[in-house]
Amino acid sequence: SLFITVIGTSHPIDRCFNSMPHQPARPNDGARPKAVALASTPQRQSLLALPLELREEIYAHFVYETASTTLRNLLLVNRRLAREVKPFLYKRPLFFDGQCDLFHWLNVVDHDYLRHVTDVKLKLLDINAETIVGALGKRLREANLLTGGRRRPEIKDNPYYQACSFELRRLQKALTLLSGVRSFTIVACTPSDSSPPPQMVQSFSNLLGHCFPDLQSLISEEQLFPIDFIRNKPRLDRLRFPANSESSEDEIASVFGRLSSDLQLEVCRLSPPRGVTYEWGCLADILPHVPPLRRLVLFERLESHQSCLSEEVFVDAIEAMKRHLSSLRQLTLIAVPPAGPREAGIMRRNLLRFVEASSLRHVEVLGVYASVYRHLPTTTETFVLRLDQRSTLPSTSFTKAVTEIMSHVKFRAITAAKDLHIPKLSRLRDIQIWVAEHPVNSHTGKGDDTEEMLDRVTLRLQKLGIKFILTVNAELDHKMTGSEEHL
Repeated sequence: SLFITVIGTSHPIDRCFNSMPHQPARPNDGARPKAVALASTPQRQSLLALPLELREEIYAHFVYETASTTLRNLLLVNRRLAREVKPFLYKRPLFFDGQCDLFHWLNVVDHDYLRHVTDVKLKLLDINAETIVGALGKRLREANLLTGGRRRPEIKDNPYYQACSFELRRLQKALTLLSGVRSFTIVACTPSDSSPPPQMVQSFSNLLGHCFPDLQSLISEEQLFPIDFIRNKPRLDRLRFPANSESSEDEIASVFGRLSSDLQLEVCRLSPPRGVTYEWGCLADILPHVPPLRRLVLFERLESHQSCLSEEVFVDAIEAMKRHLSSLRQLTLIAVPPAGPREAGIMRRNLLRFVEASSLRHVEVLGVYASVYRHLPTTTETFVLRLDQRSTLPSTSFTKAVTEIMSHVKFRAITAAKDLHIPKLSRLRDIQIWVAEHPVNSHTGKGDDTEEMLDRVTLRLQKLGIKFILTVNAELDHKMTGSEEHL
């Protein structure tokens, strides 16, 4: 192992990554240097003495460091290290709280390093009249159209909408400078933010449709956003958005029909912000036109049943799902079943049939779909049961769920060896169960029995070559991933 200690500094370095000048060593004022016993002092290898490839691996190790203090401190060592470290600072995920934040950042950084920027998160806000300069800014401030939300489009030569167009043209130039971006996230506005008008949102979506042709990951956290931002992304590998749009079916077909095959589609719907409903769910229109999917994630958490992702997919679009039967390798279903008993029965039946006929390697479902373990295909490598979410099995069902899964897996492992008509789970390697609280610490009064049962299940599955993982996720409000503790 190689341990490198870098002496830090209290000098603040904000977003300008320019290195400080090298300070020459002070003379020794004529004093003779003290003798050093080299034989008794272990020699330390300098960082710069290592090969460049190894140094770059060390820098890359600190790219996703939370505070990035290590890379920033390396800037202050000398100019040579500063030149080597700077590109890795730009590779860190960058978040801009509004387009003005992006404009300010571009004014202070070295544009020679912008090609190293690969991950950008941007929030679109309403225009700030103080940042609009020139005659247009003067007219905007004099008209005072932003006070009280008065944006009257019927006014001739409305300076507000002219200022919005000016801001978007400026934003387009800024995004053009970031040609190396491979991951882009549209950050949702909070209730305290000044949200942009619908016309500006639509233009921003069109703008993104003409930027970043080499984008690989695209995420929209806005719960209602035009789908034009997905256009012209032939290399897109991962798409996460709420699948909630007012676009027509023809528009949806033209956008999603041109995406790359083996796409990872993640549909994430959370409780909608003010004034937004889910009556425009378009997932049933997307699945018939999108190329064969490699991964499908359905994540839904709503305070009211305005829509139901499970119903959209496994009832309304079950015929379209058959197009992805052979290509799909991962299915994650963190969405409650339909409210109606008839729809819920159809949805469950279609889900079990789909899983059984698929070639899935990773299956992850809510506790209400725990019976899916009986229908796992022979290609399954990982099965995940989520008991940590709301609207799932009660905590008292944990022991029953674990015991039944273990018994079924053992049955298909042992009996299938004798009966060729029973599909064997020969590739199954991991069984994970997520809980909100460790069952040993639950208030059921059976902590010792639960711990003994977990030990017994773990040992029996180990004999079958299967690892049992219990994940405690105390953060029930996490979105796609949360705080985990593997025990």
